[in-house]
Amino acid sequence: MIPKTNLAQLRLMDFFQVASNIAHYARKENLETLKLAASFTDYETALDNLDKALKRDSTKFETQKLNKISGKRRKTISALTTAVRAFCHSPEEGQAQKAQKLLSVIEKYGKKISGLPLREETAAITNLLQDFKTPEIKALIDSIGLSLWVTSLETYNTEFDTLYKERSIEQASHTMGLTKDAREKMQKTLNNFAKTMNSLAFLEGETPYKNLADCINNEINKALSEVKRRKNSGKDKDNSAE
Repeated sequence: MIPKTNLAQLRLMDFFQVASNIAHYARKENLETLKLAASFTDYETALDNLDKALKRDSTKFETQKLNKISGKRRKTISALTTAVRAFCHSPEEGQAQKAQKLLSVIEKYGKKISGLPLREETAAITNLLQDFKTPEIKALIDSIGLSLWVTSLETYNTEFDTLYKERSIEQASHTMGLTKDAREKMQKTLNNFAKTMNSLAFLEGETPYKNLADCINNEINKALSEVKRRKNSGKDKDNSAE
């Protein structure tokens, strides 16, 4: 039913999200009928403890300045993208064509860059800004009149990345102690919950457990696939650098 539950490779917040999603699916089932209520109680306790540990870390190290810069950066990339899309409909054909070329460069990193997770958003904007510096793309930006937006975006992105890295270094040392134990207990209860379900499905038939098992497997498989994608992406970048 549930062949794998080891989420050790996941980033902490990704791990928490998967655990939370699994709990969401489990709550939709009649756990008493499935004889999973006791096991799920332990699961929810572990999830709640992990949530509290994460909130303590977040409250302690989160800075208003970081959030403020993040907000400015997201507004800037959103406004820049909106402006480019508007120029795509310019009555001046030449300007519209330039805007369409520029939009294709931006959308190479996603239809909505501002909606990406923070680190992925930073990486996307950093790569985009590098593209903007190539002579051909820079000429498009200057001709449309968006150079000021690009300069502002670069400023906010640099400030955010610097602050984020500084906070991450400090936060990591605390997280090692505060959340490591909570994460290990969460992983253990996830393993136990899956084992209990597998055993019951073997004894009483898989049909009653199939929906929940499918949801759990889907969450785990998506998370592990994303880990694999990131690793492969990193290898591709290393190879291209060579």
